[in-house]
Amino acid sequence: MPISRVIDKRLVLDSLAFGIGWSISGICPDPGLVLVGAGNLHGMVFVAATLLGMGIFELLERYRAHYARQQDG
Repeated sequence: MPISRVIDKRLVLDSLAFGIGWSISGICPDPGLVLVGAGNLHGMVFVAATLLGMGIFELLERYRAHYARQQDG
């Protein structure tokens, strides 16, 4: 469990993105996996979009970390 109680811009933006994605799709993340198992196309699109979003997040995090290292040294 997270121990930080700091509410920063990053947390707010990530929460908004999660909520917007959930409201647009109308699918909760866990049942989305069940829908994929049932062969539901909407579930497949939802999980694919989720994985794509996670991949974009990882790329941005690596870029941010690389940029921060360049600024430090």
